[in-house]
Amino acid sequence: MKKIYTDEERKERRRESANRRNKTEHAKIKMKPVNKKYRQSFHGRISRMYSSMILRTKKKGYKKIIERKAFIKFASDNIQYKALYNIWMQEDYKMIYCPTIDRIDNSKGYIEGNLQFLNQRENTIKGYLETNRSMKPVKLIKDNENFIFNSVKEASNFLGKYKNYVSFMIKKNKAYNGYIAEYI
Repeated sequence: MKKIYTDEERKERRRESANRRNKTEHAKIKMKPVNKKYRQSFHGRISRMYSSMILRTKKKGYKKIIERKAFIKFASDNIQYKALYNIWMQEDYKMIYCPTIDRIDNSKGYIEGNLQFLNQRENTIKGYLETNRSMKPVKLIKDNENFIFNSVKEASNFLGKYKNYVSFMIKKNKAYNGYIAEYI
């Protein structure tokens, strides 16, 4: 049976609930600067990169990953990492300058000889250029006639659809108005 509360009891319950929330939020606020300082420290950033590497390795199914101690030594001794870290510090820890680890050859895992350090902006641009299919030439085929386009966007415009529609067609192996699309 559901309990019926008086107005006073309801007010008291709300106050208790608010106090519990405030205590929890206060505890989070207290801990955050300590964690943030460590994550921004020279070794804290290295540790964070390694943890992220492990997660991406599991997600992408790579077989090998550099050992933790070997990675820490590699990063700590790396001139490129030190320079990127100093720039990040001077720029007041703005994320675009944050040092990141990059796989030189993305088909391989995080293994020795396949690692380099880039700042966040450079790594994002590199990833975009290497994986962005919208910049690849596309061929639309209809009735044994080929239509060649420099990009997905151009081909999508030709069909009168939104800019990534042709990517969707290729990924899902779908035709549109008799057109079949493929990357060249």
